[in-house]
Amino acid sequence: MKALEQLVRVHGWMVDERRRQLTELQQLADRLRRDGVSLEEEFAREKIAAAASIEAGRTFQAYAGVVRQRKGSILASIANVEAEVALAEEGLREAYRDLKRHEVALANRKSREAAATARKEQIIDDDIGIEMHRRRR
Repeated sequence: MKALEQLVRVHGWMVDERRRQLTELQQLADRLRRDGVSLEEEFAREKIAAAASIEAGRTFQAYAGVVRQRKGSILASIANVEAEVALAEEGLREAYRDLKRHEVALANRKSREAAATARKEQIIDDDIGIEMHRRRR
């Protein structure tokens, strides 16, 4: 039973590790989304400033090109991270299934051992009862 208990413990650690990795990936995706939103907000502010100033208006097109590249880069990163999140979720589900399978096996084994112990104790108690009855006669 020790080996099965160790398997349950190891699979529990694996589930925890997969959860941690998934959380980190989800946090990265959230951060990238926030970066995209802040970039859009910054672009809107710069657009207003460019409309108000002739000098800023001259350089705005170059700035807009850089912003488009950064936005494309952020969107590509988000897509990559979301793909990794999907893989991490599947890995977590698989690790959880393995953990549950081993936990059920351990519970079944303990149940069988408890039943076997109870049968042995009942046999001993029955033998004692029979012997006591035999001696009373």
